[in-house]
Amino acid sequence: MGVELTFLARLVLASTMLLGVVTMLPREATAHRERASYQLSGADSADDASHRASPPVTIQIDAAGVNAPVETREIIDGELDAPSGPWVVAWYRQSARPGESGNVVMGGHVDYWNVGPAVFFNLGTLKEGEEIEVTDGAGNAYAYAVEWVRAYPVSDITPGQLREIVGPTEDPSLTLITCGGEFDRGRGEYLLRLIVRAARVEG
Repeated sequence: MGVELTFLARLVLASTMLLGVVTMLPREATAHRERASYQLSGADSADDASHRASPPVTIQIDAAGVNAPVETREIIDGELDAPSGPWVVAWYRQSARPGESGNVVMGGHVDYWNVGPAVFFNLGTLKEGEEIEVTDGAGNAYAYAVEWVRAYPVSDITPGQLREIVGPTEDPSLTLITCGGEFDRGRGEYLLRLIVRAARVEG
């Protein structure tokens, strides 16, 4: 992963921005090793795959220009394994699957070395109510409506804040994560994390 940009680094969340406030993401494409080290301390562990819904395989967000394949990634030693490329979105196996109750957690790059803007570059433009469609391996499509888009500085995470964002939810939810704000070349990471939370729309 040496050619990849820093994507999730350590997710350290402090003050929450007001509902509907979004952060426009910069075009920062410099070579830094990617580290995904924020913990899903509140996430469910994976169940027997034979008793679960199919994993997601595509995600479409018309309002943000996203139509991308979804790959399955792991949480290893409390760290999120980063997406394998600029145009693929990672779904984390230890989170919920589409069609299940709980929180479906996905991440994508905002930009990429030698590429520029990547799959989630326009994630910060999403507005409340705009639709996200996730399709699973069985061909079932699930619609989610954006509830909020918030930016969090990478400085003062608390376990409670982290659980609220990426931990289990009572209702079927989708959480998308990417980088935002200024790129700190000294630290090799972005200063913000952009989080989109969407709620399942029952058809």
